[in-house]
Amino acid sequence: MRKAFIAIAAAAVLMPASGWAAPPFTTPLEPRSESGLPLQISGDTLEDLVALVRAEGYRCDSITAAVDMANTVFTSKEKLLFCNHSTYSYSIVDKGGRLIVIVK
Repeated sequence: MRKAFIAIAAAAVLMPASGWAAPPFTTPLEPRSESGLPLQISGDTLEDLVALVRAEGYRCDSITAAVDMANTVFTSKEKLLFCNHSTYSYSIVDKGGRLIVIVK
């Protein structure tokens, strides 16, 4: 349900006879050698994070890195997204079942 809401909130496209579908993922990934930062999140989850950031009115034209803090020693429900050659960084946190975007 949350993915459907995020897709709709991020200007999803209405597909005839098939309901709502997210637009194709078009945010370019920056080369790993440039940033040296990890890309721990991929696929639909990464697409959803970018869509959520954009739906909140923030920029993410290219992806520098994405870190899932649940995979670290902190084991939180936080995900970090770095965009535009690390010019913008966002923390996406689950607060009571609702995803909140925090600009870092």
